[in-house]
Amino acid sequence: LLTFLALRMIYAFIGFEAFVIKFQTAATSSLTATSFLDAFLSSAAFLNQVLGVVDVNKFAHRRLFVFVFAGEDSFLSDRELTISRTWRAMLAEKCWKASAEYRFRLLWFLAVVLSYTDDDFQKLTLKCVPRVHDVEADAPRDKLKELGTEDKDKAQQAWRE
Repeated sequence: LLTFLALRMIYAFIGFEAFVIKFQTAATSSLTATSFLDAFLSSAAFLNQVLGVVDVNKFAHRRLFVFVFAGEDSFLSDRELTISRTWRAMLAEKCWKASAEYRFRLLWFLAVVLSYTDDDFQKLTLKCVPRVHDVEADAPRDKLKELGTEDKDKAQQAWRE
């Protein structure tokens, strides 16, 4: 535990020192800039470096999983965390099975899994699957006329359910 804390303090010191050096460089170049564009570009470069430290995609992905799997309380319990991990494992399994169609199976699988993003997750979870009564509602009325009266009643009952 002591080694862990000592290492973290060393990492924090080095990180803070790197931040101070970058900040000083950005401030100096902004103050000595001869035009607004030069000052803006040096400030934007510094801001890009600072924001690049935080992995925003990781937090967005976590937030998306909390939204889908955590329920109303927005807290992932152990059970809900297990469900989300199981869902991801099932997704990986389906990708692996789908990769059997390709010549370079492992490369295709790795390309798909490593490039998986929140957009892909959204497409998978929000994909509309037509319900039975929606399909029947789109069917031509002539088909219902061709059915006998008993079949019409069954079709209408199924459509109402």
